[in-house]
Amino acid sequence: HEWEVRWAGDGLHWAGVGVAVGSVRLGDSLRREDVRGQAWVYQSKGFLCDGDVILACETVPPFAPGDRVKVRVALESRKVVFLRNDEPVGEVPLPASLAAGPAPGSAPIYPALYTDGAGVSCTFLTLPSPAAAGRSSVL
Repeated sequence: HEWEVRWAGDGLHWAGVGVAVGSVRLGDSLRREDVRGQAWVYQSKGFLCDGDVILACETVPPFAPGDRVKVRVALESRKVVFLRNDEPVGEVPLPASLAAGPAPGSAPIYPALYTDGAGVSCTFLTLPSPAAAGRSSVL
């Protein structure tokens, strides 16, 4: 699956876009210890996270109003790929338990985003299924 968030406004202090399992409490930052192994996010300050653990930062550019952030989920290869303005910025691994899709009775993963709400807005777009390109069509 693939989706895009288009950021707008006059400033962007803290924001994140990525995926989270359905049981994760939303409403504030996904960079928290209690969501480690359950939420994978590209942060506006320029880093990729698994909950509160920073996975990449030195090579990850920040994003700001005017940028487009795409999220590609490939369950079969167990990764989430992030792009800023169609340029890859990095990827994060997903647990093996999610490779075949959610187990019966478990929480599936969903798109997730948050912002501090200070003078910023975003538009969330779902994109056509990338199954024809060899990526997973099941989330």
